[in-house]
Amino acid sequence: MNLIKSNRGKCNSLPCGRGEKKAAFTLAEGPRRTGYCSFCHPELVSGSKKQMLKQVQHDIITCKELIYFKSTAFTLAETLITIGIVGVVAAITIPNLISNIQKRVLVGQLKKSYATLSEGFKRMLADDNTDSLSNTETFLYMNNRDTLYNNLRKYFKIASIDKTSSGCKMELLDGTLIYNMQIYREPPAARKHSDKYTYAGEFFIDVNGSSKPNIMGRDRFVFYLTDDAKIYPFGSKITSLILYGDERTGYWRTSPHYYLMCGVGRPGKTGSSGNQGCAARIFEKGKMDY
Repeated sequence: MNLIKSNRGKCNSLPCGRGEKKAAFTLAEGPRRTGYCSFCHPELVSGSKKQMLKQVQHDIITCKELIYFKSTAFTLAETLITIGIVGVVAAITIPNLISNIQKRVLVGQLKKSYATLSEGFKRMLADDNTDSLSNTETFLYMNNRDTLYNNLRKYFKIASIDKTSSGCKMELLDGTLIYNMQIYREPPAARKHSDKYTYAGEFFIDVNGSSKPNIMGRDRFVFYLTDDAKIYPFGSKITSLILYGDERTGYWRTSPHYYLMCGVGRPGKTGSSGNQGCAARIFEKGKMDY
């Protein structure tokens, strides 16, 4: 009752509806509910003691709830566990994501290089008004290297040529490296197994030049050139016909020869002798799925 007496008639000591406000929270404490604790009820000043006692008790309980209620925050241990889980997930997914992006880039470069080379050999036919590469000026004078390179410059945007290489080796302005290029007016006996497709040459390409990874089946691929100026990825059914006379022995899916297989183990780990049929796999599936 002393509390009642001490407050009776003193409501004006604090403005009605106002009281002590709780201090702001820190990050460690977490958010707290703040509010004003008011014990001022002018309408009860003239009321009974029982009514005042009941109201004051109610106000005290309400005030405690306002002051001491706060939301539960994460502990340090919980935060560290969460960060650890996120780190593990990132370590698993990010490398795969980067690898998939790199594969898509390499496939895009491969298709671009293929289109560039195909267009060049088709123009070669058109300029000489023939349907056979063996009758073009480029092939007629291919034994003279200087003449050969000068003719190739007409159809391909060549940045540099390595004349010391045993096979024709040149780098295009777009970064594509063409190497081990061998062209023939008369196909060798080993490439005469098809009556439908006349072998005119073959070459390796590195779609991004000297940039890594420089791995067969990743950025390095093999192509065959036919006399009608068409390019076929090595390991396809057509190159199998040219090389073996059937569609299975030299086909990347069914070939018993290790060098023609694609995706066996890790591409490149077997050296340049493996994964030479990967260009055929990519063109068939539209992606690098190995």
